[in-house]
Amino acid sequence: MEHPQLIALQESTITAYYQHVYGTLTEFNYSMLDTQERPSTTPIWPYTTTSGNAIQQRKVKLIQCITNITPHNPLASEKQHHVISCLQRGLAIATALVEQFSTVTKLKQLQEENIQSLLPPEKRNELTTLHSQASYVALHCLAHYLLHQLASSKYDFEQRLPSIKQLKLNSPLDSVKHFLAYLAEVINSYAKTDQCLTDVVVQASKILIGTLSTLCPTQTQNNPFFHTHYHVAKEDFSWTIFLPPHQAYRKKLLPVNFKQSHEVFGNFMAKQEIQKLAKILVCYDFKRQLNPFIALGGVHFNFMLSGIPGSGKTTLIQFLAGLVKHYCEVANYPFYFENLDINCLHPYQGQSAANANQFIQNVLNPYTIAIGCIDQADFLTGKQSPHQTAPGQHEITTALLDTLCGIRAHSKGNCVFALVSNNPDNLNPQLKQCISTHLETDKVQSSADLTKLLNHSLGDIVTKGEDTRLNPRYPSSNEDKKEQSSADLKLSDQLQMLYQETITEIGELNTLSQFGYYLHKIQQTYPQFTYRIIKQIIDAVKASCFDIALPDEWFENPLLFLHKPYEEKVNMLAELRRPFDASILLQITHSYAERILKLTSTSD
Repeated sequence: MEHPQLIALQESTITAYYQHVYGTLTEFNYSMLDTQERPSTTPIWPYTTTSGNAIQQRKVKLIQCITNITPHNPLASEKQHHVISCLQRGLAIATALVEQFSTVTKLKQLQEENIQSLLPPEKRNELTTLHSQASYVALHCLAHYLLHQLASSKYDFEQRLPSIKQLKLNSPLDSVKHFLAYLAEVINSYAKTDQCLTDVVVQASKILIGTLSTLCPTQTQNNPFFHTHYHVAKEDFSWTIFLPPHQAYRKKLLPVNFKQSHEVFGNFMAKQEIQKLAKILVCYDFKRQLNPFIALGGVHFNFMLSGIPGSGKTTLIQFLAGLVKHYCEVANYPFYFENLDINCLHPYQGQSAANANQFIQNVLNPYTIAIGCIDQADFLTGKQSPHQTAPGQHEITTALLDTLCGIRAHSKGNCVFALVSNNPDNLNPQLKQCISTHLETDKVQSSADLTKLLNHSLGDIVTKGEDTRLNPRYPSSNEDKKEQSSADLKLSDQLQMLYQETITEIGELNTLSQFGYYLHKIQQTYPQFTYRIIKQIIDAVKASCFDIALPDEWFENPLLFLHKPYEEKVNMLAELRRPFDASILLQITHSYAERILKLTSTSD
């Protein structure tokens, strides 16, 4: 796909429309006829008021609506003046872009023919389409400019604004007047203070963008204006007309559980490389649409994570996504993450390729910092031989090869493709050669890493500290006594020998550091005892602390618990939580270790 070219809007072109748009903000006539279909014989011009029989016509004075927030002061306050200035300049930029649109396309020529009644009947559909596109340009630009200038101001405005009713893309003037009339109504109804004014305008702009997404005009691909990216230097405001990835965002993406640095244990080298890559990625220059590291060379924007299941591959991807997202929030850059998984495989011929190409185009979007994760890459791509590869796998492999090392392989440095594989030997050989960096993950490397993991994960139920002594066993009821005896169940000979060896070396397991050492010793003996298994042990320990009977009164009278605030519910449940002791952790550890031992002996 051809990416839009960059065009700078001249400041003199924008300021030339100041007087015109200020008059619109001061007062304009508005009626429902403005949003309805015009008679085909009526000439249409973007910068003239609507002619015809206006019904229920009323005057809209947007500036007066804004200054009425402080009726005691006839002058606009500082915040009110800022909003008015943004509206004036946003409308001026939108008007300049509509003029550009009219020049680039045939709109201006068709309008002149229509005014002179020289427009052939066969061209009326083309005129209607161009009017629809020009209206979309004006509204879309105005909404994004208001968000660019005002969205950084955050207030405690929690009311939800009504939707925009009966918005139609008949002409730029009528569509803009419809939005300004809506804006005047919501300001009158919801903006009671200067602090709320900015948030009302921001929320109204977001509602407008959402409404436009359902009214996106057709035939945009054939419009030369589609391949244009505009930039206003004064505010560093960049905007693209019919941005193709809007279609991608219609896809419902699953939420990503982002990880922070302190939540990643082990895999030190892979973690270090990912931290470096995240910083390089956000060096992308949106004006030039190029990363400076591309010009300097030596940096690759695709990599593969491989390792046995449970070795931390998913955690590293979540860490990369969370780190890049954080940097993008600091720099106010758009961020996008998408995962290509087995759901993209389709039994119908060509559909798998379409899914893969859509994923690739979403990630390659030059107006976002993006991460594209290809999960279970060894399964999605399959072997090179067609006899060992399903048609859908072959289609996905071809699309990835074309992007990573084929004719379309051209990286701007704004995105990275991450392939995740349990067994890289099963990966398509050609695709494997296209991968620039190969990061291998392994189980958590040391007992110190495991101790940090235990300290971090169990910190809410035990006193934090690697050498903090855990509670000893203390049976307080018959159930606890039964549980105590269950901790002393007979272990297998191999695990019993390992446990006795550990006790001989470091004594009874009473601290998190001692448990970290024991878990690491199990890992060395049984490679299948992975990071994922240890996380499951921690979750089981937390669940055992809630092996309690909730009071029946809570569910008979909802006021006692069910209708209480979330924070209060958490505190009430924490009070009921059973104390955590070393025997629980030891018992669950042995249970999972025995399970791994049985699986190992069965597979052998």
